[in-house]
Amino acid sequence: MWRDAGIGRLRLSADRRKEYGGSQGSGGAGVAGRRLTDFRRVSAGPTILVVEDAAGTRELLSAVLRHAGYTVVVAPTGELGVQFAAKHQPAVVLLDVHLPDIDGFTVARRIREGCGAHVLMLTGDDDEQTALRAASAGAERFLTKPISPKEIVAAVETALTGPRPPGAA
Repeated sequence: MWRDAGIGRLRLSADRRKEYGGSQGSGGAGVAGRRLTDFRRVSAGPTILVVEDAAGTRELLSAVLRHAGYTVVVAPTGELGVQFAAKHQPAVVLLDVHLPDIDGFTVARRIREGCGAHVLMLTGDDDEQTALRAASAGAERFLTKPISPKEIVAAVETALTGPRPPGAA
């Protein structure tokens, strides 16, 4: 299970870390003893772009999605997220609301204009105003932390089986 580790960070319990092969935090080894980097592309399924500034959360989301068979591209900032979306044309973008350079709402609008990917916003904010802003920015789903790995994968699978968003190629 995901556990709230304070300040919007997610952690996997010890048994889940072993199952997904991930590390706990940004300093450890990634899946199969490899360290995850911000710009590595791995796996072979549909491409999922994870835009998340917290390194530990980014690694955990990446490990969960790779374990589910997806190709994962990760970006630690909103600007890189927009660039990577244009370059890699992901099927789904999992996007944090609070990013260090530009807010997730702006990133969602720019990504939707550029590639038409399904946008799922992930945040620790569980309030109606943030959810409404996410919807108006083009997000199809608003997911709140803490969230289980199964819920993340289910949200991505639901997005992939749904109709392409407006503006999609």
